Amino acid sequence: MTTAVATPCPNLLSPEAERKSAAGLALGVHPNTPVTVGVADSSEGIIPLPYSDEAINLMIAAFQDKLVGWKSGATELSPVVKNIRNWSDDLWPRFVPVSWNGKHIHQPPLLFRFAAEHARVLGHYVPDRNDTGLRWEISINPRHLSLIAEVELASTVLHELLHCFEDLAGTGPKKSKNNYHSAWFRRTAEELGIPCTRYGGDLGIRDPSRFMDWARERGLRTTNRKVAVLAYGSDEGSQEPATPATLPKRKVWECRCAVGVRVSVLVARRAELSARCERCNALFEKRRDPTSGTDVYRKGAT
Repeated sequence: MTTAVATPCPNLLSPEAERKSAAGLALGVHPNTPVTVGVADSSEGIIPLPYSDEAINLMIAAFQDKLVGWKSGATELSPVVKNIRNWSDDLWPRFVPVSWNGKHIHQPPLLFRFAAEHARVLGHYVPDRNDTGLRWEISINPRHLSLIAEVELASTVLHELLHCFEDLAGTGPKKSKNNYHSAWFRRTAEELGIPCTRYGGDLGIRDPSRFMDWARERGLRTTNRKVAVLAYGSDEGSQEPATPATLPKRKVWECRCAVGVRVSVLVARRAELSARCERCNALFEKRRDPTSGTDVYRKGAT
């Protein structure tokens, strides 16, 4: 049985000290090893007790970065969360406003997790506090990690960062069943090159765009290991021919918008789609290969 003495930390550690302390002390403590919780020194087996939202999230981040065997399917999550955290630290100061109505908005230490959700969900942000009392949670749906490129994952992270900004500024829409996204949110996402519908539906990634400029500067991959990703917001570009062993079971449906803003969605092979584009007001249709006349398939999520 684990014993613990909970005493308050005498001083709040700096963010860097919290991360180092958490990485050095919180890991490797055996479940049956008595530990003293709350004394912030360097003695082995002693875990500092954080007492702020910032400190808790920093300690969780340090813990996640050190984990071995933390997986979703065959995907190791520690390297993924490190990338996501590094991207967010770069995306926030570059694309997120510094203030709202005179109120300065600081980037908080974010809590990243991987909650399995419906295939149509790429990720989510939890306003205020989550079900365990923690703040600033961004969750990425792990079922997409092996299917999408780094640039698509980073665009999802930026989308959720905009939600976090609205939460901190106190301007986000109230929770609703239809997942409403504010006019400010949609306008900002459009300007950055990661547009979405009023209900949060992904409209692809514009190229060229400010976001794609950033992605190229960072050297983010635009293809995954098995199947090339179609050019974002364009019909140009190449797609690797799929072999029978890797042929996706989803068909590409698209609207009739002009090249550069056309929207593509993925639908199960045997399913039919009855949806209308908010831009061109046309029903989505199956995309056909102009040379063979056959349906186009692609890996990913609807």
